Amino acid sequence: MADEVEFLSDLLSRPWSPDAKSGLQPVGLFIGQEANALEVAVAQAAQAPVRSALVEIWKARKGRRAAPLLLVVLQANSASITGATGEVPPVYEDMDIGQVERLCREALAQPDRHAALRLLSQALPSLETALPGLTNEGLLALHELEHGVPKRPDWDEAKRKAHAALNKRDRDLLGALGFQIEDLDNLTCLLRSKDRRAALAVMLRENESAEAGSARFNSLSPISYALKKADDENLPWVVLAQGNRLRLYSTAVDAGVGRRGRTETYIDCQPSLLADGHLPYLYLIYSAEALAPDGSLHQILDESQRFAGDLAERLRERIYNHVVPELAQGIADTRGIDKPRPEDISLTYEMALTVLFRLLFIAYAEDRDLLPYRFNDAYRTRSLKQKAQE
Repeated sequence: MADEVEFLSDLLSRPWSPDAKSGLQPVGLFIGQEANALEVAVAQAAQAPVRSALVEIWKARKGRRAAPLLLVVLQANSASITGATGEVPPVYEDMDIGQVERLCREALAQPDRHAALRLLSQALPSLETALPGLTNEGLLALHELEHGVPKRPDWDEAKRKAHAALNKRDRDLLGALGFQIEDLDNLTCLLRSKDRRAALAVMLRENESAEAGSARFNSLSPISYALKKADDENLPWVVLAQGNRLRLYSTAVDAGVGRRGRTETYIDCQPSLLADGHLPYLYLIYSAEALAPDGSLHQILDESQRFAGDLAERLRERIYNHVVPELAQGIADTRGIDKPRPEDISLTYEMALTVLFRLLFIAYAEDRDLLPYRFNDAYRTRSLKQKAQE
């Protein structure tokens, strides 16, 4: 192992040897749990290899073996990831090193390769989002999360406090965020902050889903059970903890900016995926201090609702004053209409609206995973979201 590199340095590693022509200096090979376990091959390079070279190095190491493989190449201030499966594995470049290390640690700790692959299939595509590790489903405004929250005066202090919660799981994670935990029944816990009843918590097992019915929860989904219990206890928040993952729901019917149902409105955090510069989000949203009546979460929610109201008005103006006229003009040009008659104008307007709503439908489907944007490289390269970014 290279002496100057500290990456998963507390874990047992084996030597491995990339092709000498690759220009990589091996750091170590880390092995996960059970048969055909996940392998994480780590190397360093002065400069990041091109994507095609990373794929070839990955293929040479993996061969035809069943074991999934992550290739991690460290540079001075960033890392590249290739893998973990597929004929042409995805490549993620210019990643935060601390973020990559936490993800690898979490994947290696999974009970078997199937669990590791489930984790990676969700985690790796999120690395290309604006806030990897945070999934906001209508509770807060993404604009406020990206641009408003980092300007808070307590941002740097929150980063320091969040470090205490890293690499913690379940009850230990909640405890590190400042909660005292009391069992309410065999399925739910009360989270206290000093003398205040802050939230209801449920500890999910690794194989459980928040939305799927479970015999353990009387055939209800865990979140439906938790919301009903929180209503009975008059608690404002529900926290689902699943290993290193937290999901926060409000019990208020009208909470959030997305105007969705309670079970569909939440913000999910996987601390192992947070970049070092994004660690304050963990404390500012999920801590005992954050959930206080005058805490940071309520302040962020207020700012989100203010922004969402302004955005809705601006969006209507932009669509009808700019988007529809440009679509209509493009359709008219394509149809070769130079001197439109009233019926031509009416039909072109209807066609423009049809195109607009189809584009919105596709964008929604990609965002909600109804189309395989996150899981299929071939689709992603041809997706509407990709075209919008080009």
